[in-house]
Amino acid sequence: MWGPPPWGPPPKRRASRWLTIGLPIGAVVLVAVLGLGYLVFKGVSEGIMPAKRAVDAYATALVEQRWEDAHDQLCESGAREYTPEDLAEAYGDPPLTAYSVDGVNVTWSNGRGTGNASVTLEARGTVRDHVVLPLVEEGEDWRVCP
Repeated sequence: MWGPPPWGPPPKRRASRWLTIGLPIGAVVLVAVLGLGYLVFKGVSEGIMPAKRAVDAYATALVEQRWEDAHDQLCESGAREYTPEDLAEAYGDPPLTAYSVDGVNVTWSNGRGTGNASVTLEARGTVRDHVVLPLVEEGEDWRVCP
């Protein structure tokens, strides 16, 4: 008896549409999302860093008891309201030994930058104060504005 063999050759395997279409599209979408996330992160951090540097300069001057330098970091209205002697009276006794910037938030509205910074001030190894320092952008510079 001559007839067809009991089994034929296996059918040709077709390439999966997932591999030919879905995987490349998914890769492009993933790269786009990661790139956009990086740009957003970079933009936000570049917007916050000048404000954080202003807070660091102010707090460093307070810790080092450079009252004139701390006064120079104040906004116009804060500089009119507080003197270097006022800063010395408020932060000089007990003397500050360290600080940490716990967070900085900035916002822009109608071309004006404002924000606040949460700062922990330490004296003799213990927490003396948790303060929230208001910030304003004056010209190109950020200033502490109590």
